[in-house]
Amino acid sequence: MKLLRYAIFMFLCSFIASCEKDDVMTEITEPDDRIEITDENIQGEWMLTYINGEKLNSETAFFNIVFLSEERGFIISENLNSSFENESEGIYSLTENEESEFVISGIYNFSYGESWSESYRINSLSPTMMVWTGMDSGDIYTFNRK
Repeated sequence: MKLLRYAIFMFLCSFIASCEKDDVMTEITEPDDRIEITDENIQGEWMLTYINGEKLNSETAFFNIVFLSEERGFIISENLNSSFENESEGIYSLTENEESEFVISGIYNFSYGESWSESYRINSLSPTMMVWTGMDSGDIYTFNRK
């Protein structure tokens, strides 16, 4: 009986050790090729890939945002809080605060001017990656350009 328990224990240990750890980002990496944070440079389609360092399971959940810089508009398609895709649009604001941080916030059109749940500091921006931090929550969001 002891031998059987030991064998099961060893099997579980080897199984756990062999699991891939690719779906957990242990450190939020800063892009090496930073670019200036402007409306023009954030323009385009972005896909949320990490929340607080944990990879978003793109097979079951997604969050995409398209920034239309000329109109300062955005279009969000997502299914984070539902099993169905939701699409919303509105306008965003990109400002620089007293600490020289760039802050992005938005207002949805469909809900009579309801604001995003919080404003976000843009920590870094490269041609392929953008990192935000929630101003209230401190949550970190990593986006990759689609």
